[in-house]
Amino acid sequence: MRGADITQEPLFTTIKLDERVPHDHPLRSIKTLFDQALTHIDWKLSLIYSERGRESIPPERLLRALLLQILFSIRSERQLLEQIQYNMLYRWFVGLSIDDPVRVLKALPGAHRKTVGADKNYDIKGFVKECRKHRITPHVARNDKRPGGSAIDGRTSHKVGYAASQIVRKRVEEPFGWGKTVGPLRQLKVKGLAKVNSALEMTMMAYNLVRMAKLQGQSVR
Repeated sequence: MRGADITQEPLFTTIKLDERVPHDHPLRSIKTLFDQALTHIDWKLSLIYSERGRESIPPERLLRALLLQILFSIRSERQLLEQIQYNMLYRWFVGLSIDDPVRVLKALPGAHRKTVGADKNYDIKGFVKECRKHRITPHVARNDKRPGGSAIDGRTSHKVGYAASQIVRKRVEEPFGWGKTVGPLRQLKVKGLAKVNSALEMTMMAYNLVRMAKLQGQSVR
């Protein structure tokens, strides 16, 4: 007997999203790592919010949603909201139940750094001068073939830290490449230093989580 193609929504549901996610799904290990990291900044998140007023969207959910946006190359928050609306895997990762409404996400500000690494194209006097003006150590690769010689002198190049940074500097190119192909760094949809810095930090954090999850899988074997 042929069944009728009729869709009828049940009055009640007992679906648990966790049961719908395969136990070996790669997002499980990433979510575990990320949730562990969130416990270490719980005190800091508490300081951001007032003890009075209406309850906010849990900041942990906002951060998980932003992480999803990077991991799955979702190019805008509008698309992110649409996909969380109907994708049960995304809902599970963020921490929503199957019936929870999806609300607007907010960006978080980032922090500043005191050391900068760059390739030899940045070995120019103006760039190095501005770095030192702002108390930033310029770990720039020397370009001795540049007319007038390298702008990096012995104050920087003779230090052990500079030599080490030149060895590991190329490793930075890999996560940035990942951030431009998988993540949103090729064409950001936000403006302003705080929002751009936040997008950069979230992208690099996502890359590290993917890498850590893969390394853990290798160690088990």
